[in-house]
Amino acid sequence: MTITTDTSHPMVSDEYFQQWQDLIDLLAEFMQVPAALLTHVDENNQLAVMVKNRASTNPYQSDQKFDLTGSETYSEFVIREQKTLFVANAYEDTAWKNKYDPTLGMINYLGVPVTWPNGDPFGTLCVLDTKTHYYSELQLKMMVQLRNIFEAHLDIL
Repeated sequence: MTITTDTSHPMVSDEYFQQWQDLIDLLAEFMQVPAALLTHVDENNQLAVMVKNRASTNPYQSDQKFDLTGSETYSEFVIREQKTLFVANAYEDTAWKNKYDPTLGMINYLGVPVTWPNGDPFGTLCVLDTKTHYYSELQLKMMVQLRNIFEAHLDIL
């Protein structure tokens, strides 16, 4: 499956980028996870880590890229299906135990799609953990509200 996005979208300003960095740091702390990411689909149809929380527990690198073509990753699913994905523990989830990449040890995932105002996929807002993790209703609401803020910023660009 190929996910395409219009490459004519505007760049994110430094001002918004700093706000996004602060929000991602707060999200990781609020969700009590080692990794929180805002990803985006780049012009080469790769998923790039745009913003990551700055904690030493986060194994992801800024601008780290993942191939979206047939990768069947958590975030590829969220972008393709344009819906929220929650995996409490990939080892115990029949749909994910054979698709999970153990390289970084992230067996837990909660992600929501982020889109440009015209409906093109921007990427995902997600949190990941190295252990089984369930999220409260308040935490789920926070994810959706932060996604809405990111999309509102994209609408202003």
